[in-house]
Amino acid sequence: MPRPCCLRRIDVNPCAAYFKPAGIPARLLEEAVLTLDGLEAMRLAMEAFRDEIVTGQGAIDPDFRFHLEIARAAGNPYILDILTTLGLKVIPRSRFQIDEQEPQRQEYLKRINNEHEDIYNAIVRADPEASRAAVRNHLGNSRERMRQATGAGETL
Repeated sequence: MPRPCCLRRIDVNPCAAYFKPAGIPARLLEEAVLTLDGLEAMRLAMEAFRDEIVTGQGAIDPDFRFHLEIARAAGNPYILDILTTLGLKVIPRSRFQIDEQEPQRQEYLKRINNEHEDIYNAIVRADPEASRAAVRNHLGNSRERMRQATGAGETL
């Protein structure tokens, strides 16, 4: 579903840089161009996430939109297809009841959005190492949050 039209506020102009995955020869890669619209879509998803935290909502849809925009920016049709096929189920808390009181729940969601901001800021800085580190941190933390939500502890 396309984003509704609205005025854009693009606060940054990322410097030109190339991100190359480690271990894959450059000749096998296609160019993926991060547009200002893509960057703005990521920022808007984070803003919507913050808004839903304030209003006491679960922020599942903006969380998914952020991940979807990252996949679009990466230009990998397979990841984009997986995300669109699975939909909101790729967000672990859409499947698990988070058993926390409102202040703790808001802090929990703020931590997730802070991780998104780390990813976004690394992309804006055109820093591939920081981008990879931020994504790994987010995925690792997400895995740990899922372990805690399911009571799996250290055995998963």
